[in-house]
Amino acid sequence: MCGIVGFSWNNKNLLVLPSLSEGVANVVMEASASGLPVIATEVGEVPRIVLDGKTGILVKPKDI
Repeated sequence: MCGIVGFSWNNKNLLVLPSLSEGVANVVMEASASGLPVIATEVGEVPRIVLDGKTGILVKPKDI
């Protein structure tokens, strides 16, 4: 298909998602399924995907 870019999580160390709002974060599900640790804000469905302290770190939005 034209326009599709291949992507691999293999050469990544972690995912950072500093969103102020999020629905179902597909990128978080993809990273987690690849065994990648995630640092993300506690928004939308992210806390249901990232287990704070186990599969990643959750932070409050705007809490730097």
